[in-house]
Amino acid sequence: MFTEIIGYVGMILVVVSLLINNTKNFRILNLIGAFLSFAFALLKGGMILIVIMNLAIVIIDIYYLIQILASEKTNK
Repeated sequence: MFTEIIGYVGMILVVVSLLINNTKNFRILNLIGAFLSFAFALLKGGMILIVIMNLAIVIIDIYYLIQILASEKTNK
């Protein structure tokens, strides 16, 4: 049951993140949701495509968050 809750929360966060206009907040929420979905797929086992897809999303979100934070730091 706990595993399914992780999956549902991850899915909801990814969907909600798509409704956010602010790029930084989108990346943060999407990162958390994708990580939870990644964890869910790992815990369930046998879901290698979902693991790979969400791991890729996590990496992409981290990359762009670093870019955003670096840009904010130089603009101050």
